Amino acid sequence: NENFAVEAGVIGPAEASVSASGSITGTLNGKPLVLSAAGSLIADAKESYTLGGKLNLPVNDKFTAYAKGGMLWWDVDYKASGTLTVTYNGQATSISGSGTYASADGSDPYYGIGGSYSVTDKVSINADWLRTEIDGADIDAYSLTASMKF
Repeated sequence: NENFAVEAGVIGPAEASVSASGSITGTLNGKPLVLSAAGSLIADAKESYTLGGKLNLPVNDKFTAYAKGGMLWWDVDYKASGTLTVTYNGQATSISGSGTYASADGSDPYYGIGGSYSVTDKVSINADWLRTEIDGADIDAYSLTASMKF
């Protein structure tokens, strides 16, 4: 059926992070003291997989609007790193550490809309928006792709 398609996909690895740093200065026993700290949290998403359906709604010979929905299977590691530096009277000492503090995986539904413009009978340019949830966080994805029919 030219108005319905089954799609399977792979979404490459992605990473989101947040970092913070700061320092406090003062004196201890009349000598300068500086405490500095820096840290980051990272959500490291592994490859994810999709399987779903796509309903094509032709507008004219060149443009087709579509709606899609299906399931997303995902896997995320949560990592943290940090450094603490104490400088007292010009002598610095640092400690640092990093590691994975949590991991999660699961599956969630996704849905979206988009459009496809046929450049030729075999090649089209597509733009779409998808929404899903990963580990309780709403995710919006936008894509611009080229497709080739065999």
